[in-house]
Amino acid sequence: MSRKKAKQQLVQKPAVKQPDNIIAQIESRTESWQGPVPHPAALEHYEKILPGMAERVLTMAEEEQEHRHLIEQETVKILDTGQNSARKTEQTGLVLAFLTVLALCGSAVLCAFIGHPSVALAFAGTTLLGIVQSFLRGRSDQEKK
Repeated sequence: MSRKKAKQQLVQKPAVKQPDNIIAQIESRTESWQGPVPHPAALEHYEKILPGMAERVLTMAEEEQEHRHLIEQETVKILDTGQNSARKTEQTGLVLAFLTVLALCGSAVLCAFIGHPSVALAFAGTTLLGIVQSFLRGRSDQEKK
């Protein structure tokens, strides 16, 4: 049959009448499962295939959870140790700064008593400037946070 005849036949055939109200029903079902243990249906299937498999899977999940808890506990201990170390370093810095200020002030007083007022002024001035600078720097650091 040629193409021309096929086209004519299609045109000549009457169209099939469709019903006015077409109702379609689409059903969709989505199921998801999340966690260390498979879906209960899958566990049941495993148990049918290999008896005792469900128990093995549950035991494995329990051991994995215990392992994760141990890792988290170790991580918390390490973080606590780091924070304690930072506090000790800060306290040591404060003590050393205080001792340095005392030594510089004592040097200024000593220089003033032995007759060197310009050196005493230099010791006292630099000490005072250092203290003011550290307070100002501490305030700007706190404001940034």
